[in-house]
Amino acid sequence: MQKSSICCKILIFLTVIGGLQSCNFGDVNVNPNATTNEVVSLDKRLPSLEYDFASIVGGSVAVRVGNIVGYSFYKQGPVGFNKYIFSPADASNINLWGDLYAQPINQAFQIIAKADEEGNNFYKGIALIIQSYSIITASTIWGDVPFAEASQASQFPFPKFDPQEAIYAKVQENLDLAIANLSNETGKVKPSVDDLIFKGDVSKWIKTAYALKARYYLHLVKKDVANYAKADVALANAFKSNADNCLLVFEEGVPDVNAPLYNEKVSGDTQVDSEFGTLLRTTLKDPREKFYTIVKGSIVNPSQIRALYGAFYGSKGSYYPFITYEECEFMRTEILMKTSGKAAAEPAFRAAIQASLDRICTKSIGTIPTDDVAVGIPSSVLGIYVNKVANIDSVAEDSTVWKTIFQQKFIAMFMQAEAWNDYRRTEQYVAGIKGLPIIKPRDGGLLPRKYYYPSTELNANPAAPPNIPDPYQRVWWDSN
Repeated sequence: MQKSSICCKILIFLTVIGGLQSCNFGDVNVNPNATTNEVVSLDKRLPSLEYDFASIVGGSVAVRVGNIVGYSFYKQGPVGFNKYIFSPADASNINLWGDLYAQPINQAFQIIAKADEEGNNFYKGIALIIQSYSIITASTIWGDVPFAEASQASQFPFPKFDPQEAIYAKVQENLDLAIANLSNETGKVKPSVDDLIFKGDVSKWIKTAYALKARYYLHLVKKDVANYAKADVALANAFKSNADNCLLVFEEGVPDVNAPLYNEKVSGDTQVDSEFGTLLRTTLKDPREKFYTIVKGSIVNPSQIRALYGAFYGSKGSYYPFITYEECEFMRTEILMKTSGKAAAEPAFRAAIQASLDRICTKSIGTIPTDDVAVGIPSSVLGIYVNKVANIDSVAEDSTVWKTIFQQKFIAMFMQAEAWNDYRRTEQYVAGIKGLPIIKPRDGGLLPRKYYYPSTELNANPAAPPNIPDPYQRVWWDSN
């Protein structure tokens, strides 16, 4: 990665469009073509879109959703979140809504419009993929959200809230459109180093689109079992190895572009949830434990013990994964388990766990002065762990197999919001549970299934629906 040039592009872009980067949806309702489309070229826009996308999804989304599913725990600030005490006026909720719309969703709209003007199908395809990811992220958090009329203030000053069902249908269309654009080799200019994620490798963007199609089909399996087959078809064209993983590497030594979980570790606002640490360290003796979390403090005073984010995601120059080969194999495992049984599913399950261990554990990471070093683990040791946990064909009860599959997926997808989606859509697999993996809600409560709409949006947009009465309401695809 050419770090200095990339940082310059990001910082120049942020300076130019600073007036549009706000934290509330009301400020997003500004004509995106008024000042920037004629000034900033696509190769300057793309790195800012990708960086903002990674910072939000790998930062505020990861922490807020991670707190719900038991990855993260608030040590200061809104500690009520640990007991699922939420409010429409929560600052982090308001900022999360504003950041998603003001940055990746709105920036993607602008790039798509400019790419259409210039006939540049490559940039359009990438922007469609990032926008699809971002709007589905918003919809999985809040349900019905603005999309068709979003970021078009001159025409739609009060954008309507699209039904979640319509959003998913439109996103599948947009991902197909992205694939078509990226497959068209007559495009004007291909991205190169300005593409922080794949350096202009169009084939990997196409695989990413197919992987996301599979993910979003599986979101809907409670509504229609035909989505298993649709997801399986999409997976045939998705990632084939860890070399295909869709991720963004943050830049060590550049304060403005540090990895978001490094910033979170430094602030001390949140840390890794002790229950998750116990699962890795004690229950499973999982090799990923020291890569994910570093325990600091004195056993003499347990209240001073801190489970910090480990070096793998908590270093300045860590990366954040958007979607990976291991997730594709976990999706394939689920489909095969559902349609063909555990014997058919086991090879994919083994491949999924192995891919996760290879991605996380094979290289040493961290620095000695900060005491967060994790030492690379030999493949022979990793193989022993795979054999210990992946032998599902010999397990008598299918319910136990389902629990094992999603426990391993939960570990592999540490600090990724997809774990919450898995939980909400999988209660059909094991009788008597609310979802997989089996998560013990704090203080004996229920696990939230939806966020309140932020109060700022409700106050500013008369087209907004009434707010939900509590966070235990269900989004459309989660309802039975």
